[in-house]
Amino acid sequence: MKINSTVTMTFDNEGSRYPVIFLDIDGVLNTFLKVVELSLPLERPCVAVLNQLIEKSGAKVVISSSWRLYYDLEKIREILEEYGFVGEIIGKTPVLKGSERGEEIKTWLQVHGEGAASFVILDDHADMCDIRDHLVRTDANEGFQKHHGLRALEILERDECHD
Repeated sequence: MKINSTVTMTFDNEGSRYPVIFLDIDGVLNTFLKVVELSLPLERPCVAVLNQLIEKSGAKVVISSSWRLYYDLEKIREILEEYGFVGEIIGKTPVLKGSERGEEIKTWLQVHGEGAASFVILDDHADMCDIRDHLVRTDANEGFQKHHGLRALEILERDECHD
């Protein structure tokens, strides 16, 4: 897969490629209505759909959420696990002042492990520049639903690099 004309792949310790999920949290794993009304940080059904996506795809997670500004990865992992998350978090996108989130994702792909075998972006915003075709955009009032998970899996399978 090409990002700015740079071929990118991510390898685990055994040298195997794997897909990457860039995860926003607010509007994806929680909804605006629940946060305002009940002050619940995450919704278990949304986390369950994410877990199904991870199980089916073998993907690993990179945090692209604004939560990365307020919590370290260990705290984010702890909060996610409290709501049933079973995936592996491998990093977070850089914060590039004045840039769209898509630029931050592209920078992560260019810097870390040579990128990704395939990737999908789960977010309730569309500021993804020229990688918008990797976006599964959620509605902040409903969060990450089964149909979003199916679309995300299609993107990961569509873009998977094969030797």
